[in-house]
Amino acid sequence: MDLTEERQTKKMVLEKRTSSIERLLGLTTEHLPDFAIHMFNVKNQYLSLKAMKDTLTDDAVAVHVDYSENYSCKYAKEIKDTHFGTGNDQVTLHTRVLYLSRGRVEAFASLSSSLQHDAVATRAHLDPVLRYIRGKYPEVHNLHFISDGPTSQYRNKTSFYLASTVPFMHGFEWVTWNYTEASHGKGTPDGVGGALKNLADRIVSYGTSIPDADSLYEQLKNNSSVTLYKVSEEKIKASRELVPPNLKAVPGTLKIHQLTSTKPGVKNTRE
Repeated sequence: MDLTEERQTKKMVLEKRTSSIERLLGLTTEHLPDFAIHMFNVKNQYLSLKAMKDTLTDDAVAVHVDYSENYSCKYAKEIKDTHFGTGNDQVTLHTRVLYLSRGRVEAFASLSSSLQHDAVATRAHLDPVLRYIRGKYPEVHNLHFISDGPTSQYRNKTSFYLASTVPFMHGFEWVTWNYTEASHGKGTPDGVGGALKNLADRIVSYGTSIPDADSLYEQLKNNSSVTLYKVSEEKIKASRELVPPNLKAVPGTLKIHQLTSTKPGVKNTRE
């Protein structure tokens, strides 16, 4: 090994900038209209979603979904290289909170060794919950999803197609998908994910290793009241077969805040 080998490194530093009051006023005037629209959307969207959840009838459910930050598996005892290295497995956590009529609420989460978080993986994670709803609540025919709006996960042409087709395969008759305003997507699913990861960390601290997705699932299943599912990589690959190869992008995707579908393959969008 050449001990004189040169390597480049990067260091982030805080750069302080100064400007004039006139420049500040100019920028404020320029961006204030967009900010006003943003805050208007936030306020009205929160009120609308709250009203929807508070007035759910027996034939409707709302499902708030979100990807939690991946869980980093841990050993109860490990060498330093394991702690500081990149050898620990990562596990995907997709969390859901189900709202039903008369204030009933249920929490779900699915775990997978696949780190894929796109629309196809989302469909695989949602499939067991859709089956659960149809089995336990056969009177439910209207399905309302709530999520944030990252284009890599929920708000894209593949997600639009799956949202307007897959629920109908399970017997639902009306589907909406509601996207929260940018930077305002935090909600109850985040609490579910945080609670599960904190529980896993406590289990490890008590002396039980959690080295992979299977052991994480077993430990959480035995110690948590959240309904859990495992999603295999094969299931995610099978979900991709439902997506046509040449889907066309939907114009104005970034501005869409709601998708509605009452017939398989037919969708309407609202900004």
